[in-house]
Amino acid sequence: MTGIDVHDPVALSRCHVVRAEGEIDVFTATDFALLLNTPSGSCAYASCSSAAPFLLVVDLRAVAFMDCAAIHELCQVRTRRQDEGGQVRLVYGQRSIHILLRALRLTGQFPHYATTFKARMGSFDPTGRWPRAARPTSRPLPRPGGGR
Repeated sequence: MTGIDVHDPVALSRCHVVRAEGEIDVFTATDFALLLNTPSGSCAYASCSSAAPFLLVVDLRAVAFMDCAAIHELCQVRTRRQDEGGQVRLVYGQRSIHILLRALRLTGQFPHYATTFKARMGSFDPTGRWPRAARPTSRPLPRPGGGR
């Protein structure tokens, strides 16, 4: 994957950032699909797909929950973008989204980007496993009676 030159205004105009928030499930998937497929005022689809690949960055950091309906919409928009020579990149920080993508074997198609800037530049960290949350280091409580 290639990045976008942030000093090139034409290249930046071919990048569209979409920010989703709340819950994306079977009831809100149609709204999510509309969000993914609606071009911004600064970037019309016709101009984006003509000269250079169109980059769609989907920022999911404000999403509290998402299920396979959201993944279905992401896969559909990714297929359309690839057919037009473009790319779709996901920005997220939730372990639950990573687990969902990993369970569906889609981490290769949707690598993790920490920020929208890193997604624009195409720099992701292929760490493999998502870091686990720190667990408390407490000792087990003794059993009553002192026995094992």
